Amino acid sequence: MENVSQSRPAGILLTTTSTTTTNQVYYYLLCRFISDSYLQYMFVYAMWCFVNPGISILGFVANMLSLEILRRSGLHKPSSILLFGLVIADSMCLFITMNYGLIVLYYGPNKRYPILCGFQYTDAANYFLAVSVPIFLCIGYWGRYVNTLIPILITLDRLLAVFKPMTFKSLITAKRTLIVVLLSFLLWFPWTLFYCAWNRIEARTVGTVSYVYFGVGKIVQENMELVTMLEQYVIDTLISWIPLTIIILGCGVLSIKIKMALLKRKALTSSGTKITWSRRTTRTLMLTCLIFTVTHVAVSFILYFCPMETQMQVFVRNQLLNLFYALNASSNLLVYITSDGKLLDIFLKIIRRRS
Repeated sequence: MENVSQSRPAGILLTTTSTTTTNQVYYYLLCRFISDSYLQYMFVYAMWCFVNPGISILGFVANMLSLEILRRSGLHKPSSILLFGLVIADSMCLFITMNYGLIVLYYGPNKRYPILCGFQYTDAANYFLAVSVPIFLCIGYWGRYVNTLIPILITLDRLLAVFKPMTFKSLITAKRTLIVVLLSFLLWFPWTLFYCAWNRIEARTVGTVSYVYFGVGKIVQENMELVTMLEQYVIDTLISWIPLTIIILGCGVLSIKIKMALLKRKALTSSGTKITWSRRTTRTLMLTCLIFTVTHVAVSFILYFCPMETQMQVFVRNQLLNLFYALNASSNLLVYITSDGKLLDIFLKIIRRRS
């Protein structure tokens, strides 16, 4: 015989009685998902509601400052356009961890039936929250996809700058760079639209309570095997291993070439030939790619080695992934003010003017 009692917030006490023994196990409840680990439950709660949103909000504000710094430094340079596009993609990425609707969905107050996992407020509030969740997710995942592509463009830009210094300016123009950055966003737009159709919004009534929840979209439901294959073998490769491989190999080649080029610098300058690539620009762009590489190596490690035997373990894994994505997307301002004196001066002028 089983008896379930609501003895603590977000938890249930399950008592199992047999003819010989009585066992009590306390489970922690997150919507319809349960966990017998208080540590796992509190970790997910802290990361989902406080740590990741806090980092993301600070990162979003910092990214807005970064955009202003890049604008003031001049968007006539291809490198500035690449960084500007990356900051926009990173800012979009942060919408995933700033998605207040999901926090309300799982941790929202005043729910008569918490286990239903839906919005249980007024009709207007329910639909507002239900619509905002996929919008934030679509913007966020679109940015997450794009911000794995632009670092590849940055690496290729520096390779051309170092290996083709005499023809670099004629090959890589601001107009061409802008077109390529826009194409980077357009390339991932169809998959993002498909992702928006992933969930459908449904309204149901239990007793006197009306609630809104998410179900699997019809398009996805009818093509689940294809979607799973695309996610696991195509999308994952495009946003993880391919960018990491290109960036790591590119940065390795660049480091060797730069050392060799610096040895010849005096000879080139003494002969009157001007070097067309900037060590300062290269340092800024390569530091951006380094942070991308470190965070995405951590992401790949989590994806392949974190256990996923229970739904709560999936939540733990997802929050760890979101943490590293948020750290990567929030690092732009720190990179600019530590690697480029000109950008640091612009930042200080903005701060002094506002103070």
